[in-house]
Amino acid sequence: MLFLTLLCFTLPLCFAFRPPAVPLVMGDPYFNVWSMADKLTDADTKMWNTQNKTMVGLIRIDGSCYRWMGSAWNAPSNCQTAMPQTTVNVNFSTTEYVFSQSGVTLSVMFTSYFNALDLVSLSLPVTYVSFEVQVGSADVQIYFDAAADFATYKSTEPMVWNRATYGPLSTMRVGTQTQPVLQQSGDWVAIDWGYFYVSTLPDVTTSTVMQAGTVSRAQFASQGTLPSSDDTRMPRPVTDHMPVLAVAWDLTQADPKETSYRRTVILAYDDVASINWFGTFLPPYWRMVFNNSTVAMLQHAAAQIDSVLLAADQLDGQLSADTSARAGAEYTTLTALAYRQVFAACKLVWNPVNQAVWYFMKEISSDGDLSTVDVVFPASPIFLWLNPQLLAMQMLPMYPYASNEVPSGYNKTWAPHHLGIYPIGGPINQEDMPVEETSNLILMAAAIVQRNGNDVSFFYPHYMPLFRQWADYLVANLPDTGDQLCTDDFEGPSPHNANLAAKGIVALAAYSYLCTVVGATTEAEQISAIVQNFTAAWISMAQTTANGTQPLHYKLEYDIVNSWSLKYNIMYQRILNFAVFDDTVLQQESDFYLANMLTFGIPLDSRGALTKLDWQFWIAAMTKDPSLEQKIISVLYNWASSTPTRVPLTDYYLTTTGAQLGFQARPVVGGLFSLMLIDD
Repeated sequence: MLFLTLLCFTLPLCFAFRPPAVPLVMGDPYFNVWSMADKLTDADTKMWNTQNKTMVGLIRIDGSCYRWMGSAWNAPSNCQTAMPQTTVNVNFSTTEYVFSQSGVTLSVMFTSYFNALDLVSLSLPVTYVSFEVQVGSADVQIYFDAAADFATYKSTEPMVWNRATYGPLSTMRVGTQTQPVLQQSGDWVAIDWGYFYVSTLPDVTTSTVMQAGTVSRAQFASQGTLPSSDDTRMPRPVTDHMPVLAVAWDLTQADPKETSYRRTVILAYDDVASINWFGTFLPPYWRMVFNNSTVAMLQHAAAQIDSVLLAADQLDGQLSADTSARAGAEYTTLTALAYRQVFAACKLVWNPVNQAVWYFMKEISSDGDLSTVDVVFPASPIFLWLNPQLLAMQMLPMYPYASNEVPSGYNKTWAPHHLGIYPIGGPINQEDMPVEETSNLILMAAAIVQRNGNDVSFFYPHYMPLFRQWADYLVANLPDTGDQLCTDDFEGPSPHNANLAAKGIVALAAYSYLCTVVGATTEAEQISAIVQNFTAAWISMAQTTANGTQPLHYKLEYDIVNSWSLKYNIMYQRILNFAVFDDTVLQQESDFYLANMLTFGIPLDSRGALTKLDWQFWIAAMTKDPSLEQKIISVLYNWASSTPTRVPLTDYYLTTTGAQLGFQARPVVGGLFSLMLIDD
């Protein structure tokens, strides 16, 4: 068996960990499907927004039918019994479910291979669903289908489907009749253009059909076969006898000497075009690689099945070893759960105008914005660790937008908040966070330069005046930021915010570093002197005294004496190996956080019990306190395993009950990888 089973989430002998949701089909913000239950048969599979993206799995063992995926609602009346699930293992690339019944063992693996150093793997809109079956002496048939609701979010949308043979590859596809490419945008929506594909490599055991789900499932349950012909009544909406793309394998037709079988289905989504950038349609990067041919992309995916599954297994082994060595098995469990969530919120595209690869991120579930700067920023650690160039590719659209080189209408002296509403870039009302976003862009640029061997070509020399303008803005608005929004805007305004000011001060140190790299040494020295003055002023204004059992710490707002907050923004100085704030400040904050930790984490600040998952990992990386680091990991591991809210990882919840307050499936969980950047 190829796949490592390092993360045994339900097997008592391994980690007693229950994921809040399990990643299944992961490609981009639209091709993004989860199981939000303990067992794959407890509920229907869903997109991150909880809309059904229906997959059903059945198995016949010696004539008796069992369900291994999907709710009883979608199963035939004679196939209501669930096949017992023994484990679910979530690794970085692969989720594996294992079922056992009547001496037959079925392993089902969902593999989405995101290799940060391989742009083709990041762009390929493919998830492999692999089946390994130990049949013993039983007669076994297996059934899998995926429904037309993968290709639309509107129940009334007329759907069409067809099939084709690409060399040895047998392919079925479904999509909307109208194909409104890049005509809609927003947050809690799914795609309604492009085509969803189910492909197989045929053999004597394999059959496929496009039929109403009730028809194909019922015939398989009773006879172990599929209908002999496709349903041709189209177009019709998904609510009209839901069309499905079904595959079945009759393993009794295979070599009778075999007792173990492996089969793989390729699930793919061709979105035609990915981003509308001020009227220019940017295709997914794979279209440039495969000469704009979906056929070539699918043939490549089929030809690479074995090598990709092996590479995914090797990547999982390496990432597991690295994260475990850094912070232990619980940390590996959490980062494995977050990994595909991050990459599936992003889209790698080809810009034909400037012949460049750009990388966009969707602010999933909290606004639907395109490349929100203060969402890219908390996610940045995963990219800086694995491939800093990916973060540079996310910066490339931000600079022309901020400079109004595209018709953005942006003319402010500080950095923009976002570039449009996903997937459409364009002029938009900005949620201004001047110090927040300006600092974020300077800090990320400095980290990219530092980790790319001082390569500044992604912004220099053309955009150096923009950086100088941003630095001037920070100098004029520090060390007291006044009344500004920060990224934690869900808590409302926080004037004179000490954490926001700390970010701006570290960002000025980062700008000084960039000046040094590009040879502007006099400017670097001037900014460095300003940073020292601002840091001293920050300590004087932000520090409070020890009070009873509360250690000395630093305020939420300069003018509120009995206040405090997580100073997660200081963490970036550790990424950059700066010492803007000395170890005394870090230790004082660390002691205070330990004293104020609640059941499921450290509150964000003194205003209540809410917190952010990503910022707590930044705190673990910031403080240089191993005891706090391990305490945070253990508490957050317990929270993820017991939160009552069953959605893809939320980053916004209550530290008292563990319940989600909002947000889910957001890429900010890339911040969990911040520990991998420290002392690496």
